[in-house]
Amino acid sequence: MTTSPSGYGLQSIAKYVPEHVRTNDFWGDEWREKYTARVQADVTAGVDKAVQEGRADVDPEVARGTTRWEHDLFRGAKERRVMREDELSSDMEVAAAKEALVRAGIEATQLDAYYGYSTVPDEIEPQNHCLIHHRIGMREGTFAATLASGCATFLPMIMTASRMAQVGEHDRSLICVSGAMSKCTDYGYPGSVNVGDAAVAGVIGKVGDGLGYIGHIQRSRGDLHRGIVMLPEGKPDIPWWQADRHQGRFYATNDDRKATHIMGARSATLCREACHEVLDTHGYTVDDVDFICLPQSASWFGQALAEAVGIPDPAKWVPVEDHYQKYAHCVVASLPLNVCIAWETGRLKKGDLLLMYGAGAGFTQAATLYRWNLDAPA
Repeated sequence: MTTSPSGYGLQSIAKYVPEHVRTNDFWGDEWREKYTARVQADVTAGVDKAVQEGRADVDPEVARGTTRWEHDLFRGAKERRVMREDELSSDMEVAAAKEALVRAGIEATQLDAYYGYSTVPDEIEPQNHCLIHHRIGMREGTFAATLASGCATFLPMIMTASRMAQVGEHDRSLICVSGAMSKCTDYGYPGSVNVGDAAVAGVIGKVGDGLGYIGHIQRSRGDLHRGIVMLPEGKPDIPWWQADRHQGRFYATNDDRKATHIMGARSATLCREACHEVLDTHGYTVDDVDFICLPQSASWFGQALAEAVGIPDPAKWVPVEDHYQKYAHCVVASLPLNVCIAWETGRLKKGDLLLMYGAGAGFTQAATLYRWNLDAPA
């Protein structure tokens, strides 16, 4: 058993969510009338359809979860936070980063590195890392980079920044992710009810012996690469760089429905396999886990995956009422938002063995073990 974690990890964690609250009243009668016709082509509807058809390849935990909300057009969603039209991903990232610095009690000039990832960056290229580095006031010439693993990104960020601190390359780093999918959502489609915006940041450095980051595993499945992709509206065969050939907006969609089905219908099995691997690798069992944090990409997702891993106790995960029903799915920010909520509400306590899992388009899976080191928030 790994009894002594690295002694490096999160010196702080902070979230930013936009002020505007979008309720279910946003979707009107016309949307409701077209719901049935459009649901078949919706990126989030594949699992619902498979459950209704009684397909045997749907994980039982997934089937039970989706059935709970099968008659709700909003799939359990009630509210979500959405950016203003003039607000950018970098604005959310700066807000989260500054709050993380305040909570860590340091200035930006004390940082040695910045790792960022924006689901919808301000520009197609470059990504936002140098911009954020500049806007928060880091020392010129220090390290800044984008690290991307889809919705799982926060976990390899923790691993990378913790290990870099451990070997003395960067004593203190800032990590930050943002999800701004409201900018790339077709609100005529049923899955648009799932979309919320948020950013989460954390400061990584020395946290004390026996605490912090323990270990990480990551799996990659390129055969599922096109299960969720960003494409020009209605023109999946036109590359994004051929802007002269399309006039519509870019939306997230499922270009490979078989891949999308596997990613959703088998999500519980995929999570269980990855989480048990990281536990086994470091000599722990599921009974040792005090808390599990997961993304909440759907109303059923968190509970279904926790139960699949073997953690059925609702006291050990954030309930849907405190995460998904307030913020919906914030893509790459969803997992760290779950961590932040767990800590801020007192569910996640110093000394707890925390298991984190995330899966991202591409397709990638990440599972991380962590001995929680932060005192209760003020």
